Amino acid sequence: MITNEKFHLGVSNDLVVWRIRGKSAIDYLFTRTGSTCFFVVSDNNRLTQFTVAAPDGPLTVISELLTAPNLEVRLLEVQTSSRISDTQTMSVWPDGISANVLVTITTPEAEAQLYEQSTPTLETLEF
Repeated sequence: MITNEKFHLGVSNDLVVWRIRGKSAIDYLFTRTGSTCFFVVSDNNRLTQFTVAAPDGPLTVISELLTAPNLEVRLLEVQTSSRISDTQTMSVWPDGISANVLVTITTPEAEAQLYEQSTPTLETLEF
């Protein structure tokens, strides 16, 4: 996992996930390797799919979004351009993906350890 001041980046099998840090209406961006679309999770797990028009790919557009000073404004600009061929608000998550999967992939290891169940230990103290 890679972390910087704007996002946590996590990868699992064919899924690449960015968890946006700080104040933002966008919580996650994710894509599957080899796909022509990317997904945005925002405000109360609202899921939107963006299909990227050729010759650009989803990684090109996501990289552009993440380097912009304002992610939400840049997403609106890209969405209204000819670079996005289709936008859909999804009512069902793609196969094998859920909000819990995104959290698991992008949670830093040190933070994840805070939520792990500790194994009980028994120590004998002698006085």
